[in-house]
Amino acid sequence: MQFKVFTGIFRLVVGTLAGALVAAAAHAQVNDPTCNLALVKVAGVGSEFDLTPYSNKVTLSADKSIRVQPNTGSPQLEYDMDSGVTRKSDASTNRWIFNESVAPLPYPGNVKTLTIDFNPPVQANQFALGIEDVGYGSTPLKYPATIALSLSGGASVGNFRGARMINGVTPSNALTYSSTSGVLSVPDSTVTGKRYNYALLGQGSELVKTVTLTFADFVPVDSMTLRLFAQTSCITMEKSTVGGTGEFKFTTSNADTPDSTVTTTSQNTDTRSETTAKLTQIATDIVIQEQMPTAPPAWMATSASCVDKNDNITGRSAVPGTLSGSKLTIAAKDNVPNANLVCKFVNMLPTDMSATLTGLPPLALAGTTVTGTLTCKNEGAVDAVAPTCSATVGGAAVSCPAPPATLAAGGTISCPISYTQPAGPVDVVGTAGAANDNNPLNNQAKVTVPSAADMQATLSGFPANAAPGSTVTGTLTCTNVGTQPATAPTCAASGLPPDAVVTCTPNPAPDPLAAGAAITCQVSYKQPAGTGVSVTGTTGATNDGNAANNTASQPVPTPADMSAALSGFPVGAPTGQPVTGTLTCTNVGGQPATAPKCEVSGLPSNAVVTCVPSPAPDPLAVGASITCSVRYTQPEAGVTVTGTTGATNDGNTANNQAQLGVGVPAPVPTLGQYLQALLAVLLALTAVHALRTRQRRGAR
Repeated sequence: MQFKVFTGIFRLVVGTLAGALVAAAAHAQVNDPTCNLALVKVAGVGSEFDLTPYSNKVTLSADKSIRVQPNTGSPQLEYDMDSGVTRKSDASTNRWIFNESVAPLPYPGNVKTLTIDFNPPVQANQFALGIEDVGYGSTPLKYPATIALSLSGGASVGNFRGARMINGVTPSNALTYSSTSGVLSVPDSTVTGKRYNYALLGQGSELVKTVTLTFADFVPVDSMTLRLFAQTSCITMEKSTVGGTGEFKFTTSNADTPDSTVTTTSQNTDTRSETTAKLTQIATDIVIQEQMPTAPPAWMATSASCVDKNDNITGRSAVPGTLSGSKLTIAAKDNVPNANLVCKFVNMLPTDMSATLTGLPPLALAGTTVTGTLTCKNEGAVDAVAPTCSATVGGAAVSCPAPPATLAAGGTISCPISYTQPAGPVDVVGTAGAANDNNPLNNQAKVTVPSAADMQATLSGFPANAAPGSTVTGTLTCTNVGTQPATAPTCAASGLPPDAVVTCTPNPAPDPLAAGAAITCQVSYKQPAGTGVSVTGTTGATNDGNAANNTASQPVPTPADMSAALSGFPVGAPTGQPVTGTLTCTNVGGQPATAPKCEVSGLPSNAVVTCVPSPAPDPLAVGASITCSVRYTQPEAGVTVTGTTGATNDGNTANNQAQLGVGVPAPVPTLGQYLQALLAVLLALTAVHALRTRQRRGAR
């Protein structure tokens, strides 16, 4: 009899890895293991023996007129329980052969009994009985022969179902069994030479202390066979590995063959042990301990699942249990008879895949192109099996290169990211993984790229230039031209003279400043002397994504200012004397002077004026000069020299002219002859007096 396939699944998951590992495993086409009926090695009448593999003791008793003896030569038997459901037995030498040995009673009325006693009582679903060779050669059964089943201990005849033999011992004519009355009967007693075989299989957990078979109306010389089977549970180990291959050993409690070995030769492929063990006890914990290879030392158990191949017999849909480290425990209440368990362990050599996003901006303007890179790296010490590297932008998948089948330790997969920033924020998510990745904490990287505000500064109302001392006014406007509110917006004017007044509204500035809103600053100051003022307006925000328009500048220079200066001319000069001097025309303003002029007037007709540079530069740069050298002969009358300068954009005409006069000195009067003679006498007397004075001093 062969167990029908039962799909009762027990699955244990460690962390977040089991789903990927189970999905990665390729299911090889292997036959289901066979869990046969265990043919019990019986003993003679009155001798105790074991209901192997269970620990119950069994004793047979029989009417004295029945000769019973153990016999040999049993092939493997197969019984048909229902359509498509069969059970097989072990091939063994264990059976009873019995017949009536003394003073046979004429039948009808030939009634004999056999009783099987279990100590302690056994569940009905833990054993089965086989009855063979009912009928005697060519002698027909003149009366309908029967075998009546009776039980003690709690179970009833309804706990047993019949099954006809389809292979093993011939012929295989079947008896008829009534689960209501518990009677096995020969369906046709008038047929000559027919012999019958049958089995009764216990069902349910009700207890059986004794089973009594009452044989009635059989041919006295008929020799029949009675078999006792243990309905056992079996367990077979199966493996799948990720990240490597190796030899894995298992020790199973309650098993007649506790040790088994499974060696994997390829990854992600189910490999089954050649050893199927029978469970020696039911209703006790089943503990499966896995011993993983020591080289390399990093193997770990990631999941375990048990499938019961006898679902049509056990009727279960699930077998719960617990995986702790590499030890799987199935609770006693889930260890039931007639189970055919295949328990699969999935192991892996773990690695560590990490995901990193780089190159993405902290924020971006709507409509601009945003780029970045996802890097998936094997941070572990072994190959990453079936690595993955994927990215999404706003929930939409990004096209990434297909990853290799394995990624070496330290290897990377790169996925470029490019998208157009919408009006709102965008979540960019990168995900890495592998079938043997046991660290999910670094499998995902996420960067949120907000859409940026855009603060723009503009200056308006300022004049093209302003004369020193004049009042200058203008406006700085700081506008959020982006799609998002501007956080901590700023708006400031700089480059102004100390007396400047700046008044901004609203004040304080709104935080955040709504998209499209503005801060307006009115600026007023007195234009200083010199080159002028360069007004700078500056704006910004902590989430400003465009610094290019944060600054606006406008110069407000003083205009050109041509100044005339005369130098080198004498205050006066005698008639006929040469006179020289210089006229200097300098642009002392803040802008180049357009069409500058530098002219000297008021000179006599013989004057020569030479100006350099010639022609005059147009425009004349700020600080540059035109120098005119003047030369003439002083006439009898004085000369008034006038220097004149200017420009079409001269903003100050007050210093455009310089003027000075070069006069003629009055003549000195001369002495007459009388006065000249008198002067000579006076000089002579003075000389005589001085001589006498020296002589007197010498005489002393």
